[in-house]
Amino acid sequence: MVCRTAKLGGLWGLTISLGVITLASTFGVAGLRGAYAPEFWPAETRPAQADLLLRTVDDLSDWSAGDKTILPVIISGLQSPALEWLLREHQVTVVQSLDISTSPALVITPLQNDFGLAASYRGQDFAWDQTVSWDASLINDWVRWLTLRQMPATSDAIILWARADLFLDTAHPVAP
Repeated sequence: MVCRTAKLGGLWGLTISLGVITLASTFGVAGLRGAYAPEFWPAETRPAQADLLLRTVDDLSDWSAGDKTILPVIISGLQSPALEWLLREHQVTVVQSLDISTSPALVITPLQNDFGLAASYRGQDFAWDQTVSWDASLINDWVRWLTLRQMPATSDAIILWARADLFLDTAHPVAP
């Protein structure tokens, strides 16, 4: 009797496991996982919102100067080859700290409130280095990873600062 119950339990466990793997493979083949789905083996960090950051820099440059790659970008206080590669079509300068007498058009810094330049700036934060939290995951996170390749992650933020004169005047909104 015990042997029959053990065989039946083992068969059910194998069937459920193979069903979950089949469902996960189906999602992967259908392309529903996404481009940056976390995989178990490559544990390096990935730029989370790189495409959004590049589009924002390109749009700011296009709106203010008429060319997507004309505005220079200063990277201050960051050592990120991925960020430099992302902005390779722009004129990129990497510095440790900013000279307060300058007023560059676009500046990328780590998460901070103000960097002390004379000109007025507006900033937008972007999630940059994203690390999957394998150690802090629960059983339902693992089931979600097996089926959808989604896992909780932490990310470091960077801020793209744009000089305020690059934007349209928002002090006098147009009436509808």
